Amino acid sequence: MSRGLIVVLAMLCWWGWNMAMGEVPPCADLGNEGLPCIPYVSDFSISPSPPCCQGVKDIIKMGVTRADRQAICLCVKKAFSVIPNIDLGRAQILPHKCGSDTDIPIGPNVDCSKVLETEMKLG
Repeated sequence: MSRGLIVVLAMLCWWGWNMAMGEVPPCADLGNEGLPCIPYVSDFSISPSPPCCQGVKDIIKMGVTRADRQAICLCVKKAFSVIPNIDLGRAQILPHKCGSDTDIPIGPNVDCSKVLETEMKLG
């Protein structure tokens, strides 16, 4: 199976999973914003694309309250179980690679209940 087909299938699985679970925003929004990042976090591209970085910045902007930030954390955590072959290291440095910083933890085993309401820097 070609890498491109795997990426397309992963995107469809992510979208279908959100729809099947009856997710309402922000997970549905995060899925749409994060789709262009799949090639980078799955090690199919050398650097994140401009649409990926715009999506990262848009996601960070959604994290206004503690509840918003916890929801973002949970959605990103879910992505690790739905999208195959996510490189944890690449996912964790993605905001920095896109010129933004966030202290929302990124990973499959994070405790999203510990996310606090703090300032984030957008590039």
